[in-house]
Amino acid sequence: MEDLIRWKSSTNRKPLILRGARQVGKTWAMKELAKTFDNFYYLNLEKDKDVFLEGDVDPKKIIERIEIKFSTSLNENTLIIVDEIQEIRSAVTSLKYFQEEYSWLPVICAGSQLGILQHEKVSFPVGKVTFFDIFPLSFLEFLLAVGYPGFVKKLVDKNWLALESFHKELIDLLKIYYCTGGLPEVVQDYIDNGNLNNTREIQQNLLDLYYSDFSKHIPNNIVSKVRQVWQSIPAHLSKENKKFIWGAVREGARSKDYEDAIQWLIDLSLVYKVTNVNNAELPLSGFEQKNIFKIYLLDVGLLGAMSNLPIQVILQKNEIFEQFKGALTEQYVLQQLVAKNGIIPNYWTGGKSEVDFIFTDELKMIPLEVKAQENLKSQSLKSFYTKYGIYCYRTSLSFYKKQDWLTNIPLYGILAGF
Repeated sequence: MEDLIRWKSSTNRKPLILRGARQVGKTWAMKELAKTFDNFYYLNLEKDKDVFLEGDVDPKKIIERIEIKFSTSLNENTLIIVDEIQEIRSAVTSLKYFQEEYSWLPVICAGSQLGILQHEKVSFPVGKVTFFDIFPLSFLEFLLAVGYPGFVKKLVDKNWLALESFHKELIDLLKIYYCTGGLPEVVQDYIDNGNLNNTREIQQNLLDLYYSDFSKHIPNNIVSKVRQVWQSIPAHLSKENKKFIWGAVREGARSKDYEDAIQWLIDLSLVYKVTNVNNAELPLSGFEQKNIFKIYLLDVGLLGAMSNLPIQVILQKNEIFEQFKGALTEQYVLQQLVAKNGIIPNYWTGGKSEVDFIFTDELKMIPLEVKAQENLKSQSLKSFYTKYGIYCYRTSLSFYKKQDWLTNIPLYGILAGF
């Protein structure tokens, strides 16, 4: 919301496009921002097709139709909300002319399937719009939502001394977040009811919604492949080596068979592709091995639901959970990193050593090892440090500890630790 208010107040304001998967809160955010304006008008292009007409990119005509539809006269303190903008392709193009000819009029747009426009060769008006990505709630946002602003403040301030006596309570809250994930409907249900009884049912409904979107938006000749990749993700992540294997999707499959399917899932904001690097020099992209990668979901709660992992197994110590604990923890950490800086990290391998995530933060290289438990042996990380001399980080269930070459950050503090 702070970012949206800054956009509203910007002297060089351009039409704003919110991107993100279905049900992450884009429409809510736009309507919440609208409360700071004198008036707002909401258009959903799945049904309101009388204002933005396919092929018409003239903002003057579009504004005239809005004024007729709502019997109003638009001014600089009236917000125009355009939801599901991908439904009329020329509506995206028209934003260029809104910026050039009617920059005084605030326009905010969203679409859960904006990525499909790239497959249909629809180009975004680069330089004429501002993009803003919406993700599921991070763990810090979850803490705010469920009523722990004090914990958030101490974490943001990196006040580890004050947090030490609350370590167990924060671990318990983290386990609850593993169950709910960060999708607003699930978190809201937990807030309203004070328990996790409905969690898996809501998540399964959301998964069904995503699954039905495949046939609605993706060409028929690739839908089955998209579904195969989607359904294979929990099995890939449950293995010790989480690298994506084409043959695990379908026996005998090769990269050319499923590359498009993975790209569709990425463009629908449903998965993240974490690519391997074999060197730790800037820029990391120069050392990516494009065909070696891991696939993660958009939300840790959905991973639990897709894996049919009972809530109680996560909340209580259980041997059944041990083999999947690493997958859930890596998914959680990846999700926090994406929410923090909006970029997808890489992972590093060298010989038999592997570092779970590596990324740059303000030109500083961050190698990060993820531990699901309190076993703090870090042989791969030590091997990485010996080779490159780059200061390392580990995140685990253990409390904060800074050493000469390594800092351990508790999992609940991953967003504040670097």
